[in-house]
Amino acid sequence: MLKLNLEMADFSSFVPFIRNGFSRQCFDEFLSGTTIASAITRLSAFDNLAEDAKELSPEASDCLLRIARVYAEALELFGEKEDVAQWMVTKSLTLGDQTPLELLDTTVGFELVYHELKRLQYGIAG
Repeated sequence: MLKLNLEMADFSSFVPFIRNGFSRQCFDEFLSGTTIASAITRLSAFDNLAEDAKELSPEASDCLLRIARVYAEALELFGEKEDVAQWMVTKSLTLGDQTPLELLDTTVGFELVYHELKRLQYGIAG
């Protein structure tokens, strides 16, 4: 089973896992480590995820990895899970008056959020 170890130097190692779908256990373990599980499961990428599903679709797996990457970066920046949760569900003018979490179901949205995080890390106003 794959754990979402985001300190892996080579993100290309995730590709086969995404194509085959992350296990449901991987998904559940990630959610249990956050304080925003209910908000994450409301994203459209997880709409068709049955309770008894053994694995996620490739699309849902890709979305989960995007969320996990942003979550890890935000945790490094903010330091506390509660602060990360607040940031991820707070609308931002620099993100088109959307929350970071709302944008993470697309690659373009991920790029916007990731760049916003980098700006915050370096103290650059959006």
